Amino acid sequence: MIAENWLEKIEKVFESIRCPADRKVSMATSVMDGAADDWWTNYRRVHLSDKTVEAITWEEFLEAFRQKYVPFSARKKMKDELFRLLQRGMSVPAYEAKFVALSRSAPQLVSIEEDKCDLFLHGLRDNIRILVIPQQLNSYSALVETATLVEQNKQAMQARRDAVANKRKGMESKQSGGSSSKKTNSSRGSYFKAASDSLGNSKPRCQQCGRWHFGICRADGKTCFTCGEQGHFARSCPKGFTRGASISTSIASVPTRHGGGTSAMPSLGRSSTAPSGVRGEQAQPHIYALTQQEAQDSPDVITGTFLLCNSPVNVLFDSGASHSFISNDLV
Repeated sequence: MIAENWLEKIEKVFESIRCPADRKVSMATSVMDGAADDWWTNYRRVHLSDKTVEAITWEEFLEAFRQKYVPFSARKKMKDELFRLLQRGMSVPAYEAKFVALSRSAPQLVSIEEDKCDLFLHGLRDNIRILVIPQQLNSYSALVETATLVEQNKQAMQARRDAVANKRKGMESKQSGGSSSKKTNSSRGSYFKAASDSLGNSKPRCQQCGRWHFGICRADGKTCFTCGEQGHFARSCPKGFTRGASISTSIASVPTRHGGGTSAMPSLGRSSTAPSGVRGEQAQPHIYALTQQEAQDSPDVITGTFLLCNSPVNVLFDSGASHSFISNDLV
């Protein structure tokens, strides 16, 4: 309010020049003009005619001035605000400044130092008040200083806690990054396993060997994989020889496709060159061995990873090959 602001400025001037108490009223009224000067002249003549200016106290002047320029409704409102004033989100210095501004409208509430301290203490935040109360301070200035120090100490402690929490959060973030990488690798493995399981589950489970396949189980070690009969192996199957097919486990020196040298490789496969009139004779097939480097350098060879029945497999295409091979793990 304008009237309260004017009084605040006047009191600051008094403090700066160290004005004596008996000179405050005369100095304040000397700068009043217009309607304010007319009011003071009439007020002195009616209410203070028996007193000189030096005999009028500053408190008497303030009471008369506020009754004239600070309405009762405004003073009551400021008095109620002083009672309800709480620090909440304000700092202690900001709370103290507002406390002083409101207390000017109700000087009778803060005229006694202990009452002023109790009213100020009531509005402090709980976490500050609980540390200030045991001090039992009866000086208003000492109370304000103690509350300010408590607040500053709490802010410093909170800053240290935040720094530790941020450091721990950064470490956890790095660890979670490593864990997510492991989870990604694990999910890839789970995908391959699930794809393999889905392929296997499309076949019935064998009650004898526990694997997934169709037809008769030949995992007992005594069944021929060529004719399906028991008592001999595929490499010595007589029916296989009569059809002109054989499987050889001998190691043959065969020429390589690239370079003209020889390479030791198992000679496997069925004969497709045996004359129709000759039965029981085994034709020797030719299988060319490729090294990894030769496969990479050859323009006729294509390698890659493809899905076979929803299962990822490594595939090598060679347009000039006469035989095809598949790993036992896919059967």
